[in-house]
Amino acid sequence: MLMKPPGPDRLPASFMLFLRAAIFGMCCLVTQFGAAQFAPTILKLQDQAIFSQQGSWVYTPLGDEPAVIQLPGMDRVIVASPLEGKRFGFRSIRNGFIWDIRKIDTHEKDKAESRSYLYRYPEWPAGGNWERVAELDMLSGIPHYLVPIDREGWFLGIGPYTGFFKEGRASHVALFRQQNDRIVFEDLVEMPFGERSHIGELELVDFPRLRADLESKDSKGELRKSRRTKVRPVCLTPDLWLPAILPDYLVLGASKPGVLWFFSLKSGQCQRTMDLGNVDAQELDKLGHLDHFLLAAQPDNNHRLLVVTRRPQVISHARSLYSPPGTPVEIQNKNHIRFLEIMEENTEIQWWAINPETWSKERIDDPVSFPEQTVSFAQQGKLRFVVGPDGRVHVNTQGSWQDLYTQKGISAPVKSDQVKNPTNPKGESNEVDAKPTSVPKSIPKVESTREVKPSIPN
Repeated sequence: MLMKPPGPDRLPASFMLFLRAAIFGMCCLVTQFGAAQFAPTILKLQDQAIFSQQGSWVYTPLGDEPAVIQLPGMDRVIVASPLEGKRFGFRSIRNGFIWDIRKIDTHEKDKAESRSYLYRYPEWPAGGNWERVAELDMLSGIPHYLVPIDREGWFLGIGPYTGFFKEGRASHVALFRQQNDRIVFEDLVEMPFGERSHIGELELVDFPRLRADLESKDSKGELRKSRRTKVRPVCLTPDLWLPAILPDYLVLGASKPGVLWFFSLKSGQCQRTMDLGNVDAQELDKLGHLDHFLLAAQPDNNHRLLVVTRRPQVISHARSLYSPPGTPVEIQNKNHIRFLEIMEENTEIQWWAINPETWSKERIDDPVSFPEQTVSFAQQGKLRFVVGPDGRVHVNTQGSWQDLYTQKGISAPVKSDQVKNPTNPKGESNEVDAKPTSVPKSIPKVESTREVKPSIPN
């Protein structure tokens, strides 16, 4: 009788550690040869739930599923229909509208072109239409996320991959302004850290990304090098995506060191930087073994920012096992295996609440009855959560929060190719009556009167 090979859940722990180290070693070799330097930023993805200025709760997934809106004081939800074209950017919610970026392919005179447009969908009243606002000008960088600020016609733009460029400078954040039927780049927004007023630098690479780079040539008739934003040190790259949206702030995060940037939606500038990991600027390059210290960040129904982190000890372990440049690959692998072994014994996570009105950080009890020790260190890195309209926290490790759809009486998300009239030209209502909801008892409501524990040091 033949024996079946062990499944992934039965593989020896030593083999799994070896496999991880082997992959890590190959990545090191690729980096040494320079092939990985053109790779885009690898984002740590999270869905988005927003408690809007109008009091609504809006849930917008990362994929092309429709956004769900629960209006204040009503037992109904509105499903925002998917748009025409291809999903190019990510949705934001502000000033009574859902904002979305779409790419439209056109074919005129045997010439194919792609143009990107900003659309908006009314948060209120029930049942609305998508409206095309303006075409995006992307000559100075590609905005994948636009949110209006309190300055009429102005937007805060985020470019998580290449960023934005102006006069030899670069940043992942920029200001845009609507001029008639176009939204144009205006200026870069700085991202400060420590004593540095800005962490972004302009880098020229041989791998072209922007249409402007592809179409422009230098004095010798050769294609210009492509531009991108280079963050130094690299671990400060804002990879926590989508950004969290509070009533007055957009929050970007660097997950490896645990740094948060709070951008004011009144001025469009960075108003506050929080260093949750409390890592000395000179030590940031020593976090190579650690993937994420900051695991997730989402707004709650009290307009606070809920944050999940690993224990501070993981940063200390990563620094102690740091392999400086020139270290042989076999020693790097050995240190990485040792780090993973230590981490499998340190799988506790911590929950925090940040109040943007007072800038206070306080430790809160686990809002979801989550096990004090997660199954594995790797599982921590995949942790994501959203806060529902009733303030309850839904975590992906306790079953997908897609049940938020079914709880509202929606059988399944509607895909864009299933919608015959994506812009709803007849004005038909997108309203769906919600069925009685039932939330698992293991997910208690987040209260503002949690026991306060020692806060993260500044």
